[in-house]
Amino acid sequence: MPRPEIKLEYKEKIAHLMLNDEVKKAPLMTQLIEDWAISKGWDDYPAERTVSRWMGRVRRGEIGLLAKRKLFNWPQDMGEEEEKIGWEHSKTALQCLRFYLEGGYGRPSVGITQWFARLAQVDDSSNIQRKALFAELFWLADILEHTHNFERPSTAEQELRLAFRVGEADSPPIEEILDEYQVKTFVIPKKALRFAEDLPIFGKELRKIREDK
Repeated sequence: MPRPEIKLEYKEKIAHLMLNDEVKKAPLMTQLIEDWAISKGWDDYPAERTVSRWMGRVRRGEIGLLAKRKLFNWPQDMGEEEEKIGWEHSKTALQCLRFYLEGGYGRPSVGITQWFARLAQVDDSSNIQRKALFAELFWLADILEHTHNFERPSTAEQELRLAFRVGEADSPPIEEILDEYQVKTFVIPKKALRFAEDLPIFGKELRKIREDK
């Protein structure tokens, strides 16, 4: 009989609690996951045996992009390594941190902060909200790419939005751009939707779209 597959949102929550809150024991982790799930109205939280198995994988470093799931701290997470943010982006990284803290979202992950810094290199507007939104979207794509049974969603639309500076006065409408270049849009698999909705900025936009339907 195959082992039960733990859902993406629980995998990510376990990794988060291990990395950032130093939760090390499976019974405590299981209770925290159960409480978190119930607070969201979910009743499909994993059993302790499943939680313990996933904790083991996290502990052994078998999860892609693991270090980037840590919450960002300056200056500890600055440096030249792949899982860090270059010193030259310190001002942008701190701008990202301030945006999330002032918005009541808590600290962003290293992965989100890294993408925010990359986006600031190509988007020199003052629209911090949009940079954070795109940073979370690209981070979500990274997570899915490195998760078993998922594929990286297309970020071609976001690429063209940045290339054509959509939203500025001289930019063509995004609909015209997408039609001309026939690009795939970002599609979130149903089994990743709850994790996506738990992201601070991108999740808020997703919930808004669902409520408007």
